Amino acid sequence: MARSRSVWMWLLIGVAAIYMAIVARYFTALLTNTQANADASSAQVIGELYGHNSGTVYLGNIAWYSTLLFEWATGWLPAHHQIWDVGPYGIALCSIAVMAWTIWKVAGRNAACVTVVLLLCASPSMLGQMLWLNNHMTSYYALALLAGYLVFLESHAATMSKRLLGPIALVVGVLVGVNMASDFLLVLAGPTSLLLAVIVAWRLAPSAVSVRAVVWSILAVAVMGVTTVVTLTAMHSAQIYQAPFKLAFATTESIVTNFRDWWQSVAVLGNGSFFGAKLSMSSLLYAACACLTTVSVLFIPRFAWKSLERWRTQPERVDPKLSAYVVFWAMSCTLLSVAFIFSSAPEALDTTRYLNGVIFAAAAIVPLWMARGNLTRIAIIGGTLVYCLASINGLLRSGMINEPTKGPTPEVAREIAQAAESQHATQGYAVYWAAAPITWFSHARVKAYPFFGCGNSEMCPPGVNFMASWYGLPRSERTFLIAEAELQFPPRPEFGPPIAIYHFGTITMTVFAKNIGQYIK
Repeated sequence: MARSRSVWMWLLIGVAAIYMAIVARYFTALLTNTQANADASSAQVIGELYGHNSGTVYLGNIAWYSTLLFEWATGWLPAHHQIWDVGPYGIALCSIAVMAWTIWKVAGRNAACVTVVLLLCASPSMLGQMLWLNNHMTSYYALALLAGYLVFLESHAATMSKRLLGPIALVVGVLVGVNMASDFLLVLAGPTSLLLAVIVAWRLAPSAVSVRAVVWSILAVAVMGVTTVVTLTAMHSAQIYQAPFKLAFATTESIVTNFRDWWQSVAVLGNGSFFGAKLSMSSLLYAACACLTTVSVLFIPRFAWKSLERWRTQPERVDPKLSAYVVFWAMSCTLLSVAFIFSSAPEALDTTRYLNGVIFAAAAIVPLWMARGNLTRIAIIGGTLVYCLASINGLLRSGMINEPTKGPTPEVAREIAQAAESQHATQGYAVYWAAAPITWFSHARVKAYPFFGCGNSEMCPPGVNFMASWYGLPRSERTFLIAEAELQFPPRPEFGPPIAIYHFGTITMTVFAKNIGQYIK
């Protein structure tokens, strides 16, 4: 039986290796497609162009202060462009390694193998978000760090000196606290889950170790709180703010809609994007993954509750690492789901980014079920294999592995830069979805500042991911206007006659003798 189990594990590792080989083969295209998204590349652009005279800076609906601090810390390096491009996926891999170590300590090598394979073989939807610098993924990586810290305390708090535990608590608290300042979701799911987990572990198995784990967890949470306040104060004093984003409780009617969006989002993140697809082998595979993922996530709270009932009644001493680990991930999964269903944030499947942490929780908890017996073990391994095959199939069928041929592609950005330099007009304005990609792909040879059309040919700041200084250029400075075929913006009469007009595929660039940014209100 042990040999058969080993064969299955090696099969999973082999499938994960194939997936990673595909990611490596098409990594350039994956990055290009990510940076062609203005919401994603805005982080690199603001990090590159930020200066002392930037004026007020508005980030996104998530205040990605931790990303900005990362950019400031690495921006002086000659290869910082490459670091910012590759860094998000590198951080994702480090977080997966932390989760592997954590579950290895809790449940052994085989469980760790399943967790790693599930996270490495991410669905196309989840992989795309792993390549971003400025979204909620950093919060889920912080959850992985907290789970690792929790198990570390339950394993080593009794044997390590304060001289070692203190710096570790400080580092964890600072890293998580900076991300808490950036994302309210982490404030809700992070410290709450950590404290509840160590308290439950202490109540189930009182000991000097569990008491020290509680104390050092409280100290880490205190550091998180202080770091959050310091980060917010420092950013606001530098006039850097979260974009205005109204968050409220969901209405009675929208709760039903939010629940539908919740399970559909979980399904999509778990390779279950079969909605509206024609019947085929691929769509059946995706439908199976939707069922597997949704059922797994729904069973996490039940598994935790049943485990607590069993631990309370069994005469043997409960392993505090296991109990704390289970409670942490079950609590974080529940809180993330409740926040999604009962808030005004969800917007159909466009808000899957709020639920990546639920997939992390599933990858952390599902491997524990293998301890129930051979049949369950076979089911988990088989389900993991199905999931990995769906990830490979979905990735190869997605447009993510093909570099974009329309819109602000790297080639178009270079052509725009060459034309703009020839006209001595290297600064200008572009519709939001083209601005940041053109600036980043051209390595800031041209600086395209974003705007939205806001009725009657008016130009308005985008409301997210912009700096006030972008709209304060000298009136006499030459500027350009960039529009896409699908988002055309006709020049206004006040702009005056154009100096030159260029067409680059679906992109049109018009150069004017004055600063058209003065008309952006």
